[in-house]
Amino acid sequence: MAKKPSYDDLLKEYKLLTMRADKRLQRLEKYAKRPDMAGLLKGAYARAMEDISYWSGHGHKRFGTKAPKSITALQAKLNDIKEFLRSDTSTLMPGKETQGYAISSYKKAAKTFNARYGSDLTWQEIKNFYGSKKAAKVAASIKASKGVARALGKFKELRRKDPKLSGAELKRRIAADPNIKLDDDAVTNDIMKRMIKMGISPRTLFKG
Repeated sequence: MAKKPSYDDLLKEYKLLTMRADKRLQRLEKYAKRPDMAGLLKGAYARAMEDISYWSGHGHKRFGTKAPKSITALQAKLNDIKEFLRSDTSTLMPGKETQGYAISSYKKAAKTFNARYGSDLTWQEIKNFYGSKKAAKVAASIKASKGVARALGKFKELRRKDPKLSGAELKRRIAADPNIKLDDDAVTNDIMKRMIKMGISPRTLFKG
């Protein structure tokens, strides 16, 4: 049976990981100022700010404050720090704690995705959709992954033309005219209609 770490053991780990995590927070704040990094602070950074507020109070922006006095609380805060370090959007390049993805991975995926399917989705939009419950629901029902990918690009076009267009409105239009064309390609058109029936809305499709 493995020996439980002592308070001193956890404190050493705490000092190491808070330094690493706080450096990442600083880098995220720096990179968030770039035009291609819009929304960067919504993912791992936003969750980290909530955790930091819980542990240190409103207004604090770094993990590296005085360590909790009890071993239970120290372990709990360490778990929050580790969760941040494991998060894909805590770093631009995959780190040794992350799950193998990072912002650079999503940017590369977006470039490949757009070239393959003729769309212009951002890395944020791709990450938000494919990391959501909506995507899991669609994948379970519609096996044509290429068709879904093309549909995503078309949904973005619809949103660009009418930012307020909702799934409910599209359902109404389809009910009024079942033969309505959302896209000239028959397969993409059919998949879009199926996605709409499943609750997909252009207005909220890519929101994280």
